[in-house]
Parts: sequence; structure tokens; C-alpha cells
Amino acid sequence: DSSHFVRINDCYEEVTSFLIATEEEDATKICSNCLADLKFCFLFKRKCIDSAKVLEENPDDQQETIGKLLTKDTSNFRTCY
Repeated sequence: DSSHFVRINDCYEEVTSFLIATEEEDATKICSNCLADLKFCFLFKRKCIDSAKVLEENPDDQQETIGKLLTKDTSNFRTCY
């Protein structure tokens, strides 16, 4: 399912707020260590945003909601191709 994939440029822009000029030849080249860091940061940022939304929607049940968020499985979310 391609809806789980995010382009490297889009990941980078979301994490850093820096735009990448896609017409540059090296715009999509990234070493494996940096790609791993980018994936981690991207997923962490997404998890924080999702958590904030859920907590805002459920202010009375925050303890239970936090427990559910901590056990949420993100292993099937593939990023940055």
C-alpha cells in the first residue's frame, strides 16, 4: 500500500523545515546512517503530533489515552523511499 510511503525530500522538509531543490542531481542521495536518523525523527514527530491530537480530543481520559498511545504499533509504517 503506497499510502504508507513518504518521499525522502518530504520527510526531510517535514523534520527540518528546509526545502530541497529537486532539480539538483544529489537532492535524493542520503547515506544509510542519515536515512535511519531521518526515519526516526520523522516517526517521532508524527507520533508527537498524533499524540497531541488524541490528548486534545480526550482531556478527561488522559491517563488511559497515554497508555494506549505508548503501546501503539508503528512498525508497519514504512517511510522514506
